[in-house]
Amino acid sequence: MTARQRAREWALNLGATLGVLCILWTFAAAAFGLTPLVFRSGSMSPAISAGALALAHEVPAGDLRVGDVVSVDGADGVRVTHRIEAVTADGDAAVLTLRGDANQAPDASTYRVSSADRVLFDVPGLGYVVAAAASPAGVLLGVLIVGGLLWLGFGPALNAGPGRRTRLAVAGAAVGALALGAVLAPTVSTMARWSDTASMKSGNLQAHTVPTTPTFTCTTGNRTATFTWAAVAGADSYVFHYGTSGQTTNERTTTTATLSLASGIASGVSWVEVKRTFGSVAWTSVASVQRSYTLGNTSTCG
Repeated sequence: MTARQRAREWALNLGATLGVLCILWTFAAAAFGLTPLVFRSGSMSPAISAGALALAHEVPAGDLRVGDVVSVDGADGVRVTHRIEAVTADGDAAVLTLRGDANQAPDASTYRVSSADRVLFDVPGLGYVVAAAASPAGVLLGVLIVGGLLWLGFGPALNAGPGRRTRLAVAGAAVGALALGAVLAPTVSTMARWSDTASMKSGNLQAHTVPTTPTFTCTTGNRTATFTWAAVAGADSYVFHYGTSGQTTNERTTTTATLSLASGIASGVSWVEVKRTFGSVAWTSVASVQRSYTLGNTSTCG
């Protein structure tokens, strides 16, 4: 075998090996509930720096403990990864108080979860590589690599000789494995939010108070659920969000501190925000805790 042939076989076998590893990782992630997380900010530093790639495992709320680093979705749908400072049981769920290691204060709102992704370990800097691979340029490079493997394995000028079947088999495995791995092994970006304070000086400053987060409760009646929150001084209006968990497709604006949903509306989760205008700027409070609801002959909420 010539040096050129050895190089070709080495490239094909390397591609096949990497592709098979992608497939194994995909099925392992699905079987054991593993989620890869790419950290896009540094509020968890120095424990987890920006650009790190972490591996997380989904655990039920009852297994979460103070000190765990967990990844959860906020009310706005943005994923946040911080350390647990406090855990309060709420039926089958838990209300978490989180804080980034680099932040001076806890997150402005709590998170009510039935489960959360707990970080197992991280690899510094590897997230940059994964993010680059998922970029348009990275996808283009992957297409070029697959095309090169196809050419090495199936090119008519290169398939003569006793090793043709081997090259064809390896090329097919490489291309198929790389393609399947790219499709089935996505990662999740997490913001690891900052919540530090800052000072500002100017010759003309006017102080305003950000609307406070309302206390949010729920009671049920015959085929109805009534949501009530504490009135906030100075509030212009309240925005009530409701819909399927993770998809806030509906909202209602009201000036009163109560609102009811009747049967016919699909079960889901809800929360409320406070709106207040200062001059020409409209400010919005941090979202309240979420309350789940089910409407029917026996309505429930929690």
